[in-house]
Amino acid sequence: MNTLEKNKQIVKNKKLDEIQDRYYDRLYGISVMFSLFFYMNRNISKKNYDNEEIKISNDFDDSYTTIITTENIIKSRNSGELYKIIHYQSYVAIISSFEILIDDLFSLYKIPESKVKNFISPFYEKNKKNMNNCINNTIIKKLIIIHEFLNIKSVILHEKELNIYYALIKVRNIIVHCNGNVNTPLNIIYYNELIVNKEVVFGANKFDEILHRFMIPLKSLFFYLDASLQHTIKPQESTRKMKNNLDF
Repeated sequence: MNTLEKNKQIVKNKKLDEIQDRYYDRLYGISVMFSLFFYMNRNISKKNYDNEEIKISNDFDDSYTTIITTENIIKSRNSGELYKIIHYQSYVAIISSFEILIDDLFSLYKIPESKVKNFISPFYEKNKKNMNNCINNTIIKKLIIIHEFLNIKSVILHEKELNIYYALIKVRNIIVHCNGNVNTPLNIIYYNELIVNKEVVFGANKFDEILHRFMIPLKSLFFYLDASLQHTIKPQESTRKMKNNLDF
């Protein structure tokens, strides 16, 4: 059973529904990979393992093959390094999936990329004192642009939600570029919950919490996106002109 499905919003537009399906398929794949770690961790202490060799490929001589032993795996698990690697890689994949989703929506609605480069936002001008530096991030800009371009107001269009998204993206960047080591503390909501002794650390249950921090607000966004296509929300004049060229 895929319990992530319960977080999806029922939408009428086929292309929008396909984008939502692809996003949740990616999250499901990440969750399966993450769950393997817990499955292994729960069962590894119940058995006495021989020191087996696990070959990552089988079409080369051993001298050109990556080989990991069960002893290596158990050692990594016991040291906590495996826990860290699985969390880091899964987290990076969650953020990348979100970025793909936002880019897919930009493409679906044929929103000009020039709006990112020449960013002008009434919402940001009104709330910028509460938004730290999150407007420097392209994905945050695109989230705001989607709302203003389509004249919709999901729960995401709020400085608190955007600051949380920004914090989560910043943590991903620290993992990718600094191996999780934090050089400069930032006063951003939620960000410091993931930093312990200048290092990105995911405590128990944090992975699932982060998954739902992405999924729950998106239900509201997909509701409004679908409603805008069903003409149940009055669009901006620019959106009216755009609709003649959309392939819905």
